[in-house]
Amino acid sequence: MLEFDGRMWDTLPDFGTFKPIGVVKDNLHRYAGLAKDVNKLPLYGATGSTAQCVDTGDIYRFEESTKKWYKTKGGSSSGGTGTGGSGETTLNTDNVTVEGNSLVLTL
Repeated sequence: MLEFDGRMWDTLPDFGTFKPIGVVKDNLHRYAGLAKDVNKLPLYGATGSTAQCVDTGDIYRFEESTKKWYKTKGGSSSGGTGTGGSGETTLNTDNVTVEGNSLVLTL
């Protein structure tokens, strides 16, 4: 058994380029990856879990009752930065690079 994204797995799931960047609390998950892999996001977690596309700045939020991800914020070529409508600070995509199968955040 392997631990990944706060769960135990026999075989690791394929999230594409999306990587877990934290579980905030109460099963709220956070992910970052490329827009081409939104369809590979997991269908578990609490309502309000977020995923950011580092290439487009798009923000997706998970709804537990429908087990679907909903696009809540569009990006631009300059990337998504700032504060979302809920007061949550979003990831500054200017500081994220993809190296192999990993996302690297430069602070």
